[in-house]
Amino acid sequence: MLVGFRERFSPFVADIESCHVLDARVGDLLVALADLVRGLTIPDRIAQIEVAAGDDSVGLVFRNLRELAPVDREALIAFGHAHDLLIFEQPGNESTVAPVGHSTERLHYRLDDFGLSFAFAPTDFTQINAAINRQMVPQAIEQLALDSESRVLDLFCGLGNFTLPIARHAASVIGVEGAEALVSRGRENAALNGIDNARFEAADLTRLGPDADWLGGGIDRVLLDPPRSGALEVLPAIADLGPSRIVYVSCGPSTLARDAGELVHRYGYRLEAAGLMDMFPHTGHAEAMAVFSR
Repeated sequence: MLVGFRERFSPFVADIESCHVLDARVGDLLVALADLVRGLTIPDRIAQIEVAAGDDSVGLVFRNLRELAPVDREALIAFGHAHDLLIFEQPGNESTVAPVGHSTERLHYRLDDFGLSFAFAPTDFTQINAAINRQMVPQAIEQLALDSESRVLDLFCGLGNFTLPIARHAASVIGVEGAEALVSRGRENAALNGIDNARFEAADLTRLGPDADWLGGGIDRVLLDPPRSGALEVLPAIADLGPSRIVYVSCGPSTLARDAGELVHRYGYRLEAAGLMDMFPHTGHAEAMAVFSR
């Protein structure tokens, strides 16, 4: 059983005993984790192990292609107790993720600058680098230049990572996301934090049009944080809304550059500022943020 990185230009795995890029609560357990999987009755049917790191606890999701035997469940539960980890199994798609055992503990992360706590499921999308996220969110809020009358649209909002901080400083905010599960999580987190001026809606953001009744009332700010493929399809709808300010957060700087060209040359926006954040250290990827106004 090997745990490590694939060798460059090779299908082989370079065995490692610790990983300083991975959350230290798991990165120092690679040998023990390999021993655990090796000792299961179905070691070759554990397709992957996903790490979900919260502020106070870490979850491991075991993707099992065959049902776990009772002795396997006991071993996983014991490993979780020994190393203070939450253990989950995933025998099918993401809807099948469930705790191994009877734990009801939730994963959370906090944004203390805004007095917010976010609950999330182990397979929910969250920002991979908590330290950078804690710097990125206040920067985005500052660049939106909000006031008590601002009406904000947060596109690709996920579970509310930007939506709820925006709600602390604006009259209202609508978070829009394609994944129903994340929309539900956003609503849960709004309630958890006592926020009543944030609304979450599910929509296909490649086909966002003026017929969405929840867009009524006017929008003067837009924040968007699309996937690496960018937001080209939603730009016409944003331009039709006519926000005075747009903050675009991107994990794909090349598609941000493409979309910036559209916003400037086709829709009349001016690029005010842009920068990079080291969200993905020791990789060739970066997080970018750009600010547009008109």
